[in-house]
Amino acid sequence: MASLLTNFGKLERSAVLKALCSGFRGTTEPPICLTEDIETNECLQNNGGCWVDKRTNITACRDTFRGRVCRCPIVQGVKFLGDGYTHCEGMKNRS
Repeated sequence: MASLLTNFGKLERSAVLKALCSGFRGTTEPPICLTEDIETNECLQNNGGCWVDKRTNITACRDTFRGRVCRCPIVQGVKFLGDGYTHCEGMKNRS
C-alpha cells in the first residue's frame, strides 16, 4: 500500500513534455520537442515521402512534433517552388 501511495500522481518527464509540446503549432515547437525521447523523426525513413535532391542533399521534409511536413525549402537565398512531395525547383533571382 505504501508503494502505491508514493507512485500515485507522479508524472513522468516525457509525458509532461509531450503535453507541453502538443500546444505548439507545427514547425514552431522548441528543439526539446524534437528530441528522440519525445518524438520520432519521420524524415529519417524514406525522407518522409517528401521530395529530395540526392545530388545536393536538399529535402522538403521538415520534422515536427506532430509528424512531418513536406514544404519546398529556401537554401542560400534560393526559394524552391513546388508541391513538396514530388517536385521542388529552385528559382534564382533574376535582375
